[in-house]
Amino acid sequence: MPHHMHSHARRLVVVLSALLMAALASLTALSANAATVTSVSFGRVKPGAGITQGYSSGHSGIDFAGGQAAALASASGYVVALRSSQAGGNTVSSTYSGYVPSQASGGCWGNYVGILHGGNSAGTPVISWYGHLASTNLILGQSVSIGQTVGTAGQSSYTSCGVSGVHLHYSVTVGARAFVNPTPYYGTADGNKTVSMQWQWVPPTSAVQASIQQKLTDKGYYTGPVNGIWGPASVQAVQAVVRDRAGYTGSVNGIPGPGTATAVQNFAKARGGYTGPINAVPGANTWSAFLTGLNGI
Repeated sequence: MPHHMHSHARRLVVVLSALLMAALASLTALSANAATVTSVSFGRVKPGAGITQGYSSGHSGIDFAGGQAAALASASGYVVALRSSQAGGNTVSSTYSGYVPSQASGGCWGNYVGILHGGNSAGTPVISWYGHLASTNLILGQSVSIGQTVGTAGQSSYTSCGVSGVHLHYSVTVGARAFVNPTPYYGTADGNKTVSMQWQWVPPTSAVQASIQQKLTDKGYYTGPVNGIWGPASVQAVQAVVRDRAGYTGSVNGIPGPGTATAVQNFAKARGGYTGPINAVPGANTWSAFLTGLNGI
C-alpha cells in the first residue's frame, strides 16, 4: 500500500475513534439523565378501613369505607388542586387545571384534594386524589407530609353521580387525567411502599418559604402575601428568578416540574453555595442556598 494511503487510513482511524468516543459519551449522558433519582415513600390513606370497591375500567380508583374518619396523604407532596365547601364549594382551585379529572372538575367527587408527588423526566406528574370528603383544611400550594390528614371522609358530591354512603375515594393519575391502578401508591403503614420517580417538588419549610417570599418581594418578583404558603404566584416568582438568573427556559406559569426543580438547584449552586447533587429533587439544603443566592441578585 502506498505511503499516502497508509496516512489516509491512520487519519480515518483517528476520526472514527473520536466519533465513537463522542457517541459513547453522549449515550452515557443520556443514561445519566434518564436515571431514576429518587424513591418516593407511600403509605396509608384510610387506616383500618376495608375496601368497598376496587379499581376497574369502570371505576377510577379505590373506595375505602370506615365512617367519617381521617383521610391521610399517601405520600409527601404539594397541593395542586382542591374543592372545598369551606371555600365556596363549586369553585375549583387548581394550578394543574389541565390535569384535573372530569370526576373532580365536574363535581362528582364533591370536596376533593389533589396532591402532586413528582413524576418522570418528561415532566409527567403523579398526582393522588382524595374524593367525597366531608371537609378539608388544606389550601392550594400547601406542602404535606406522608400520613398528614388531608380531610374527613364523607359522601359529598355536587352532581347526581350516585355516591353511596360515607367513604373515601382514592385515585392516582399519571399524566393528563390518565388514571392508573392506585394499588402501588398506598400501603398498610407509612413508607412501606416506594415508587421510583425522576423528579420531585417539595417546597421548603413554612419558615423558609416565608423568608423566600419576602426576599422575592424585595427583589420585585412577588406581590402576594408573605405567609409561608406557596401557591401558584410563589412558584411563578421562583420560575421568573431562575429564568433570569439560571438559564431556565420553561414556562413561567406557577406549575412546578423537572425543569423548575433543576433550575432551582442550578441557581442555588451558582449563587448560594449549594454543593449537593443536581437531581431535580430540591431539598432543605437547596432551598437554604436558594435563599442565600437571592441576596446577590
